Amino acid sequence: MDKTPELPPLVGSERQVAWAESIRNDQLLAVRRRIEHIVAHELLMTEGDYEQFGTSDEQGDKELLLAAEDWLRKRASAKWWIDRRKMDPGTLLLQSPQRNQGLRTVPGIVR
Repeated sequence: MDKTPELPPLVGSERQVAWAESIRNDQLLAVRRRIEHIVAHELLMTEGDYEQFGTSDEQGDKELLLAAEDWLRKRASAKWWIDRRKMDPGTLLLQSPQRNQGLRTVPGIVR
């Protein structure tokens, strides 16, 4: 996939930042693996699927997934990451605004 951009520095107390650093890295790796799995196994909806289900999403599933991942990468609050440390990668992706743009309908997003 694409080269990943640099992450913003985390904001919080020293202890929060130290703890959240590894949480964020682990979670983003898990999110990336989920996206790669979905893309590799072609679990994405096709144009015909969108017509069948009556949606007119032109952005496409892959773009939604990447936009959600980008949104996650920009979360700089150590507390935000600590509070979500046990979330499944798909559930974590659904924290993004893209959940309202069709992300929740992406097959394989949540197991």
